[in-house]
Order: sequence, then structure tokens, then C-alpha cells
Amino acid sequence: MHGEGSYYFADDSIYTGDWVEGIMEGYGTMRWPGGEYYFGDWMAGVRTGQGIYRWSDGKRYDGKWIGDEMAGKGVLTWPTDDRYEGQFLNGMRHGRGTYHFPGGEKYIGDWVNGKRTGSGVMFFSDGSIYMGDWVDDEASGKGEWFNNRRTGKGAITRTSGGKYIGDWINDNITGQGIEISPGGHKYEGQWIDGKKHGRGTFHFPNGNKYVGDWVNGVRTGQGIFTWRNGDQYEIKYSKNASRDMIANNFHI
Repeated sequence: MHGEGSYYFADDSIYTGDWVEGIMEGYGTMRWPGGEYYFGDWMAGVRTGQGIYRWSDGKRYDGKWIGDEMAGKGVLTWPTDDRYEGQFLNGMRHGRGTYHFPGGEKYIGDWVNGKRTGSGVMFFSDGSIYMGDWVDDEASGKGEWFNNRRTGKGAITRTSGGKYIGDWINDNITGQGIEISPGGHKYEGQWIDGKKHGRGTFHFPNGNKYVGDWVNGVRTGQGIFTWRNGDQYEIKYSKNASRDMIANNFHI
């Protein structure tokens, strides 16, 4: 067979397209009895080149093929509105790619054998962002996660534009960390369960600074307030966050 024609296989699949010396070669369409179909390039009887494959459940791939496998750049979509754009190898997501989740979340990063592995960024639907390493579809390493919960060191950008960089335990900000607000305020110090707790330094945008203790996110106990000109005041905060100057300003 040479030129263009159709062939009916024993399994009831049908090929219609180009032939070279009895081999599918060029452009053609294959339809399988289960409802799947492919239309695109063929070489030496297998899908090689650019082509589109549609599964019977509505899943669809549009991209490169090598040796009857998805390989190279392509787009894979699901009827659930999941979408992957990126590199493939041996029919799996492999290389660099972007995965859009139906809930609005998005992952941009490395893939190995169909799983997020390597370096990547996860954008969550609440606006927060995780940047770090991944192993077998779970966050791990820098910006460490354990059992899919943030544990270790990591960074997150909030919907407000603020950013936290520091320690996590069991998906909570706990340990030593830095928080920077969109307005330019910065806190460096200790945290427990997402609240400033322990010793910390609070930097104001105008250059002033407070160093002291915090309890459940509130300044409590004694601390030192330093004006940007170098003048300092010793301050004592009560439980209701009121404050008393317990010493006149002094210089160091």
C-alpha cells in the first residue's frame, strides 16, 4: 500500500491516512473501538511528530510524540479542568511544566516520571505561595514539608503582599522567622503557632525599632524602643498592651 488509504485492523481499530510501502507514514487518523482516537504524524508505523490523542473519558493530549509515546512539549487536559503544559517523556510528565488545578491552584516546576520532583513553586487558591523542593509529589527539602505539612524552613507570600521567611512545625509558623508587611514593617524573632511569641525585634518604616518580649502576638513585658536618631527608651508593656516609660531616654 502506498499513498493515502484506510485499513481496518483485527481489533476493529481503523487507520485512515498516508502510507509508504505498506507502513503508516506521514499524516493519519487512528480510531479505536473504545472511543479513543489520534490524528497527527506517523513514522515507521508509530505515532511520531505532532499529534492529538483523545481518550474515551474526555482527556486530551496535544503535543509531540516519539515512538508511540508522548515525548517533548505538549498540553494535557482533563474534563475536570485540570491542565498540564510542559515537557513529557515516555508518556509521562517529565521535565519542566505547569499544572493548573481546577480550584485555581497552580504548580510551576520540575517533574520526574509524572510526579512533582525537583524545584517548584505552588500557588494556592488563598493567594499564598510555597517555593521549595519536591519529592514524589510532596514538598520536601528547602521549604521543608513532612507528610505534606510545612515543617522546617520555608517562605510564604501572603495575599496581602506580606512575606514570612523562617521556621515551620506541622504547618504552623513556629520557631525563628522574619515577617515583612506590605507597608514596610518588619519583625525578626520568635514565633509560636503563627503568632509573635518570645524575643523579637520590630522595625518601623521610619527607622524606629523596638526590641523586647511578645506573648501571643502582643508586646508584653520590658523592651527597648530606639528612635532613628539613636535615642532609646526602656518601656514596660502590661498584659492589656498599655505601656509605661520606666526610664528616661538614654544613649548608648
